[in-house]
Formats: sequence, C-alpha cells, structure tokens
Amino acid sequence: ALPVSLPGVRRAGMFVSSGLTGTLATASFESVSLEQIGAAAVSSLRIADDFSTGETFEFAPVAEGTDEPWVSASIESGPDAPDLARSYRDRSEVLWASTPAGGNYRARIAADDGNALTSIETSHHVFHHTRYEFDGGTDGWTGVNVAGLTSESGSLVGSATTNDPQVTRGGLALSGTLHDHVIVRLRAASATPVQLYWATTANPGFAAGRSMVATYSDAGFYQALTFDLSATPGWAGETITNLRIDPLNGSVAGQDFAIDFVEISDGQVWTNHAAAWRFDDDGDFDGWETPKDITGAYVLAGSLSGETSGGDPILRNNVAAFEAGDAANLLVRIRSDAAGALQVFWGTTTNSGFAAARSASAPMPGGSAWNTVPIPLAGNPEWDGRSIRGIRIDPGQVAGSGFSVDTICFSSGDADADGMPDDFEQAAGLDALDGADALQDPDGDGVSNLAEFIAGTDPADASDKPRSTIARTPGDLLRIETPGIAGRVYQLQESGSPGPPWQVVETSGPLGADGTVSFDRPIDGTTGFFRIVIRMP
Repeated sequence: ALPVSLPGVRRAGMFVSSGLTGTLATASFESVSLEQIGAAAVSSLRIADDFSTGETFEFAPVAEGTDEPWVSASIESGPDAPDLARSYRDRSEVLWASTPAGGNYRARIAADDGNALTSIETSHHVFHHTRYEFDGGTDGWTGVNVAGLTSESGSLVGSATTNDPQVTRGGLALSGTLHDHVIVRLRAASATPVQLYWATTANPGFAAGRSMVATYSDAGFYQALTFDLSATPGWAGETITNLRIDPLNGSVAGQDFAIDFVEISDGQVWTNHAAAWRFDDDGDFDGWETPKDITGAYVLAGSLSGETSGGDPILRNNVAAFEAGDAANLLVRIRSDAAGALQVFWGTTTNSGFAAARSASAPMPGGSAWNTVPIPLAGNPEWDGRSIRGIRIDPGQVAGSGFSVDTICFSSGDADADGMPDDFEQAAGLDALDGADALQDPDGDGVSNLAEFIAGTDPADASDKPRSTIARTPGDLLRIETPGIAGRVYQLQESGSPGPPWQVVETSGPLGADGTVSFDRPIDGTTGFFRIVIRMP
C-alpha cells in the first residue's frame, strides 16, 4: 500500500502518463482501493433541527467528523422545484425555501468534505392552511347585528339581532391562489343559506360580486360547508384581506348560531395529528435512525423493517418540536416476531435527553399479525404541558427478533378521523388507524360501528341495539322513551308516512349524563309515524 498525504479538501486518484508524444499509452488498474487515513471524512450527517412548517422548508443540518464541509440541500421531487437558500435562525445557519404548490416533496441534504459526498433524504407534505378554532377566544372575529358574540365550548356563538347577522375577520393577507377553499362548520336552529363575502387589496369592500352561498340543511347539528373558490373571479389571483360570514339568512332575528371552525386552505385534507410517520416512500426513513441494537434496517412497501441485534433496540427521531397537548396517546402499528414491551421515550425543549421519567410503555404481541399498540401519554406529568423535541421507540427487549413498523402516530384522539375516538376503537377491538372500519358491521346487526358508537351500543353484540318504547300516559299524551347516553343529542322526528319527509318536532341534549330520554306528543286523532335520531352535537 502506498500512503498518500493530502489536505482535507483534496481528492486522490489514479492516472497514467507517457513521455512519448503521439503514442497511445494504455494502463490497467486491478484491485485498487483508496482508503482515507484519519478522520477527515463525514462520519455523521443529520438534521439537528427541522423548522419546516406547512408552507416552508427550513433545515439546520449538522455534519460531524470533518472540518468545514460544504453542506447543501435540494428538492429532489415534488410539484414545485424551489431553491433552498442559506439563512440564519438564532445565529445558526439554516437552509430555507417557501413554495407556492402544495403536495408531497422529497428533500436531499448533502455534505461534501472533499473526499466523499454524503447525503440523506427527508420527505415533507406541504399544505397552505389557516384555521380558526375558537378554543380560547374569538380569534379576531367580530360581529355585526349580532349580540353576545363570544367563544363558548370551542365555538364562536352569538344571536342575530336583525335578519342580517354577520361575523367578520380583517387583517388578513392571504393569497387567493394558494388558499382557494374555505370550510365553515356551524350549527343553527333551522336550515338556512350561509353566505361568504370577501375583500381584497384591489377591492377593499364587501360586495355581492365577491360572495358565494352554501346551504346549511342539518338543523340543530353541526355541518361543514365547503366554499370552493379555485375558479371564482375576484378570488383567484387576489390577496384576500377580509372575510365575512353571514351564518343565518331570512327571518332570523333572535335566532342563535355556533361556528365550530373556519378553515382557509388549498383544499388538501388537514388532519390534526401532532406528528405521524407512515413510511410511504421506499427507502425513506422519515428521519428515523437506528443507533443501537438494530441491523439490516430498510423501508419498503410502507413499512420500516429490521432485526434486533441486542436487548436494547432503539429507533430515534429528532422531530421538530410539537406541543404535548395536541397528542393524548401514541399509536404504533407494528409486527414483531417476539412479544414484549413497546416503549417510547421523549425529550423536551427543556430536557432534551431520554430518561425513564419521560417514558411510557404498553404490551406488544408477538407473531406475524399486525397490531396497533396504544400507549397513553396524557396525564403523565413529564408529558402534559411540555414542548416535545426528540422521540425514541424501543421495539422490544429480545435480540434476534424481526420487526416491521407500519405507522407511528401521536394522536389528538381520533387518529384515523373516522368519527370514533381511539379509546373506543381499542376497547371495541377495532383499529384506531383504520378509517374504513367505521362503516363495517362485525356483529351483523345492520348497524355500523360508527352508528353503534353514537348510539352507545356494543359493536360486537348483535342483541345490543338502540330501542324505544311508546305508551299512553294518564294525561292522554303519547310518551316515547329511549335510553340516553351522555354527550349525545336526541331528536324526535315525525312524518305522515313511514318515510320522508321527516320533520323535527323536539330535541333533547346534549345530555350531561346517562338517563332516559322522554318525548311527549298530544293524541289528536291524526295518523303519524315517529323516529328518534341520535347524533353527536
């Protein structure tokens, strides 16, 4: 072997030369290798911090094991190809870009130390999204012809003082091209048209020419109305400065309304997960590393797989900080050869290291079947109220066990957004990460799992169904009763035939506690049909 000494920014290679001009020189090199001696090569490339948001990329990469490497970043695939520029955050250099196009992106971070090029890839989903949820106030919305506008139980509530109630939000600067959908989820006492008006920098006032109407039809219940403005003149290509929502129309003076949220987005589905990884791209570890007791790790067909090589296998991710209050539990869909405990450790912005005090665990079955393992987190004093930075998952404690992880999800309570809480799905033997099971009927009683949750019945027991009784009271009233479940709304509806149209005649709820729900109707000699509809508020 022939040692070659070069500065750390040089490259070594093989070449051949001839002293005879005009003569072709030929050389053959066999079994030649160049091995660097010392620690000039990049030994570790990682993203120390990922400040990316729904609309921007912002990475703080760190290359270890070398001096002054050239670190760069590029967008390898996605709907747009923005250039990542160098900027600074808290005196640290970051690579930053914004993008006008939403969708799935793959970014490559590379470090060149003059000897070798080392790179890692990460994936991001970009969406353009502004949401008002009214959890702690009116979020800057004000009322016109509205009395008592306030935040109550996570909704913006008020009462119309005239037939033209309005709620408005100013101080906006939203791109109508990027934000082309508005969703309003509201509740009113009766069916009504709902109007959306907007103002722009070019046209600062509200006008009928800059408006859209949607129909609210689910009287007494929350209903989400979508305004698709992507092809609407006066919205697309404009800068939106003010919004106005008329939640009630017609003879509505004195009527109440409640707005659960207003969402302004690019039309992509927004899920309220604190953090989730699904390994949808082959070869993309989504920032997860295997620093200890895991060998042969790979990502293929939607799963991260590997084999434990010791009793303390570790998966680790230096996640961007998120608030613990957004996640009640951790759900991991995993398949493991060996049973054991599935453990999660976390660091915070004030205590970045992993420790037993900042951990939780749950039993993990063994075998070839997929299992969704829930790990409760809410109520842990080291979780509640913290800003989470750094996650570690230990998939068992046995060496030589193969495993695959399909999904890792910190859930806000309904991970698959199917209308059934995670806790209910786990208790009922359903999968909290499978939204399709909401419409399934495993007990064959003709009632879906979602309907059984709303009714408070057992989705695994065909004999457990909502039941009502009807009887004549001593006061010559028709009394209709059904068992009531806390948190549900019960409507008595009447029709002149065994089918539609059904008219709402009385509503009870949301109930504060379980108990019997009773409706009394006069006996007036007419023929009628009744049904009870059970809904969530």
